[in-house]
Amino acid sequence: MDTLLKDITKAASDGKLCGVVAEMYRELDEQVRGLEVICRRCGKCCRFGEFGQELLASTAEVGYLWAWLRKQASKLKKVPAGKSEWSHKVCPFLEDESCTAREARALGCRAFFCQAEGSDKERMENMYEAFHKRIVELHKQRDVSYHYLGWGEAMSAVRSFVDGS
Repeated sequence: MDTLLKDITKAASDGKLCGVVAEMYRELDEQVRGLEVICRRCGKCCRFGEFGQELLASTAEVGYLWAWLRKQASKLKKVPAGKSEWSHKVCPFLEDESCTAREARALGCRAFFCQAEGSDKERMENMYEAFHKRIVELHKQRDVSYHYLGWGEAMSAVRSFVDGS
């Protein structure tokens, strides 16, 4: 197992780390609800190639996602195996224009809305930066190596867990 997989496994196995990530996600979701942005759940932002964006995630976020997936046996069946969706272009959890891993989606998914403009967009970017700093600090506190991965690389790591490869 390479270093990245070991680090993600360590994060996924750290119950305290996962609990803190879950609480941060709840806090961010609450702050976002206070803005005037609406997710139309169109799936547009999940098609990174079409939308021209790159989603990034930390070791802790990917570890939390993996820990959540392990608890959601039915969700594992929805993770596409051997399909082209395992790439930088489309999130593998996008199914019928909805996120099948919405509860465990990354910080960037929570703080980015394709319809946000002007001051709302700026506030969301500032929220992301503030929460990302907390995520970086969490890595230090829990002695988990910090990696900042493109979603395609992160999902390749998750896929290796799913496929057992």
